[in-house]
Amino acid sequence: MQSANRTTGAILIGLGIFFLLVNFGLIPGIAHLVRQWWPLILIAVGVQRWLASSKS
Repeated sequence: MQSANRTTGAILIGLGIFFLLVNFGLIPGIAHLVRQWWPLILIAVGVQRWLASSKS
């Protein structure tokens, strides 16, 4: 369970850094993709959590 929490934490930190860089304009070409595909990120995190809980 602790591994799943660390993985989720790392994903959320990575997403936060990514969105911060997009907001600062350091990743200009990706912003439109993020606005379109952000639900996929939520689905991926949910699937990861679901699979991690079923292994315990």
